[in-house]
Amino acid sequence: MDDSDVTHNRYYTNRKTETKDDEDTNPSMAMFLGQQEEEKDEHLDDKCVYMQYLNKNIQKYYPALLKETDQGEFNDLWFNLSHLCFQMTAAYVVGELCIFTLSNNSKLSINGKLFSKDCTSMLITKEFVFFINSTQALFHHLYVYNLNKRLPLPVPDPNEPDMAKNIPKFPSIEESSFHIRNVERGARLICCNMTKTIIQMPRGNLEGES
Repeated sequence: MDDSDVTHNRYYTNRKTETKDDEDTNPSMAMFLGQQEEEKDEHLDDKCVYMQYLNKNIQKYYPALLKETDQGEFNDLWFNLSHLCFQMTAAYVVGELCIFTLSNNSKLSINGKLFSKDCTSMLITKEFVFFINSTQALFHHLYVYNLNKRLPLPVPDPNEPDMAKNIPKFPSIEESSFHIRNVERGARLICCNMTKTIIQMPRGNLEGES
């Protein structure tokens, strides 16, 4: 792992941690982050439940079994989003645990930092993030990025003064980049077996992308 990659990706891995004095009793969804292979047992964060509440906060919860007590424990506020999510998962970005979220209005975020405004499907593995962006063209675009390498950072938009709403500039299909390929409109990411990415097409059939 290159130290320059760690420094570069700090934009996504840094987060503001707060302690909540009270808990919102209306969770909207939850994600159990099972311990990842080859990770050490002492990383309790790998075994927590992450919950998003109707106030859009995402908070960490330790099940009672992990705490060896009669009840679980709510820990720090992971971050706050501007939207509710329908998909939430986690992975290590250059060694730092990050939460990936996808909202109903196509916003893909990493630790609350906006990554795409046009995402229709995402898939996170131990080493890669796959996501499909909608376009006005005949095909949608599938992007692939290595989580142990530099991720594209937001590009300032002179028409958008709020930096939090800026997103990276992704390569175009004409650039012959490793990171992008065409997929059929309406395709959805299903899984990855490290040799092929399985995509469900609008007609329901499954296809493998190498």
